[in-house]
Amino acid sequence: MKDLESALWRSSQVVVVELDSTGRVIRANRLLSELSGLGVDEIPGRDWFATFLPLEEQEDARRAFVRTVAGDASQGHSNVLLGAHGQRRIISWQDYVMHDDDGGVRSVVAMGQDVTAEVAAQQALRQSRERFRQLVEGGRDVFFSADVEGRVTYVSPAIRQLLGYEPREIIGHSFLEFVAPERLADAEELFRAAISGREMGVFEMQVLTMAGELKWVEATALPIIRDGEMTGTQGLVRDVDKTHEAQANLSWEASANAALADLARGLLTSTSVEDQGRRVLSYGLKLTGGTLGYVGYVDPDHGRLVCTTMGDETRAACPAVDDGAVYHRDSGLWGWSFDHRAAILTNHPTTDSRAAGTLPGHFSIESFLCAPALSQGRVIGQVALANKPGGFGQRDLRLVERLADLFALAIERERSSQLLERSELRFRTLVEHIGEGVGVVDAEERFLFANTAAERIFGVAPGQLEGRSLADFVSDEGLARVLRETARRREGAESAYQLQVVRPDGQLRDLLVTATPRIDRETGFVGSFGIFRDITEIKAAERERETLIKQLRESVENIRTLHGMLPICARCKKIRDDAGYWHQVEVYVRDHADVEFTHGLCPDCLRELYGDLVEGTMGEDKEEEAG
Repeated sequence: MKDLESALWRSSQVVVVELDSTGRVIRANRLLSELSGLGVDEIPGRDWFATFLPLEEQEDARRAFVRTVAGDASQGHSNVLLGAHGQRRIISWQDYVMHDDDGGVRSVVAMGQDVTAEVAAQQALRQSRERFRQLVEGGRDVFFSADVEGRVTYVSPAIRQLLGYEPREIIGHSFLEFVAPERLADAEELFRAAISGREMGVFEMQVLTMAGELKWVEATALPIIRDGEMTGTQGLVRDVDKTHEAQANLSWEASANAALADLARGLLTSTSVEDQGRRVLSYGLKLTGGTLGYVGYVDPDHGRLVCTTMGDETRAACPAVDDGAVYHRDSGLWGWSFDHRAAILTNHPTTDSRAAGTLPGHFSIESFLCAPALSQGRVIGQVALANKPGGFGQRDLRLVERLADLFALAIERERSSQLLERSELRFRTLVEHIGEGVGVVDAEERFLFANTAAERIFGVAPGQLEGRSLADFVSDEGLARVLRETARRREGAESAYQLQVVRPDGQLRDLLVTATPRIDRETGFVGSFGIFRDITEIKAAERERETLIKQLRESVENIRTLHGMLPICARCKKIRDDAGYWHQVEVYVRDHADVEFTHGLCPDCLRELYGDLVEGTMGEDKEEEAG
């Protein structure tokens, strides 16, 4: 026992302190000295509560101590320990009352465990789950889950806007009941694919609303696997009814976004970075048309790039990779991307100055596309594709950059605390990588959260939008509009409106804002969840179109022609206009044909007006002509 006691007092894992019945320190171990910044010899004799506990906790702690000394059984407790330089550590304590030979209280020995990190992680997890709930229940997409029979077990509130049903009216029913009859085969195939684990991408189908109307939706589904057993499917449904006619022009973007969403959801079920890397590579090749590629992560132990996604055939033809899938060459195109922490695209690698040539036996590279996976400015992985027929384009580059961002999240997830591995990565990834800005503001219009797209739209650096007010980016008129829309959301209504913002560099951007209220069950309205779409280019195109239409109308107005049948007086030859007024011929023609008249007399009128005088003159003229 003495050996055990001695070991406890020497322990660097547990805080051990002995207090007398008045709460003064008798002795303490070295870990308390390290945490408090006081020497071991400086601690004895000090009032425990006044020295080591914050003022706001001292009174409650003293009362609990008195109860412990009086004989109440200790159930364990936690409090804040003031450390060196003002640091605060959360310690979980267990108290033991020590008695003397007469049964009186000699002292109280408290042993404590530093749980600061665990408490912080639990708090972060709670915040993550709350953010997940807000994103799911406040979003416009319908999230769902179903059992292996296809019966709906969960559906998000967005189903009201999509089909007109309340969630409780959907749960328990087969999802096939809401699919248009002509699309049942497609829906059944999607469900079978999800249950079997096959990747089927995005399905378009028509569904039946509560009113019996047909509506086009996009649907994705993935299997739910728990303890190695298939228990159902989960996915999302998105309303595309209004944009279905334009879907052909947007099919690539829709497929890419669906793939990214699918990968983001995979962060919840992927067992390793290697699994996620294979999924990233598969989608990258499928969506870009590349024929070769790899996805790798940086091993933190030796700093080398590990590419387990390479097939045996590709690895055999790549001398820069050893049998362990580790790159041992830092030059060339991929090395440039790694060193410069930037994406690279080249369709002429043999003449690209950044290339370093290929090793003997290496397969030919006709085109190359590569993006680093970054975390806080550090390269922690890489996504690379090669040999697309016809070469890669900027759209391919943007996709690979987004895939690299997702892969970076997968790497960080595996290296992060298990307490945060699910909800935070899945739904933050979804928000960060949709093409539109997403933000959460409080009731005073201050940003509590903003994704990367929102930061780009508002023209601020990463992390600089949170804490700022929306009023910083709009005019007085724009702010008045924002406040009117917020007033509607205070009443529980959603709103969609256009808003012009001013970036810090002075650039004006036109946005389409879709906002839904954030309602706390106890306090009511607490802010808004908003999606921002940059429509500056669309607005510019509209203005250009309006200008062109105006110019065309003005041109038409300037072209005046006479056509059709004209009412004309048989005697005086006046013409009647559309209003019923009669005008001389020359006046009417001048006003409607842009013609000016010069006046004279024809021979017949000359004779009628001037008689013989005219005849004589005309006779003389004829004789002169005859002569």
